[in-house]
Amino acid sequence: MSTAAAITTRFSSINPANGQVVGEITATTIEAIPELVAKAKRAQVAWGALTASARNSMRCLTDQLQTCSGIKNTA
Repeated sequence: MSTAAAITTRFSSINPANGQVVGEITATTIEAIPELVAKAKRAQVAWGALTASARNSMRCLTDQLQTCSGIKNTA
């Protein structure tokens, strides 16, 4: 079983201006971190292999999807 599957603790992210919950964050365990770092490294290899144009196209698509779904890009 994946160590990432053992995650159970969730925290609410609250907008301090109005007290509304804007999202939930799942805590991770220390045991899950090596697996998560390995996944991130693999993803970086694939991302780095893309051309700048391809990465930009993916960013534009992501922006469009977020706009359509009402998700705000905070990056």
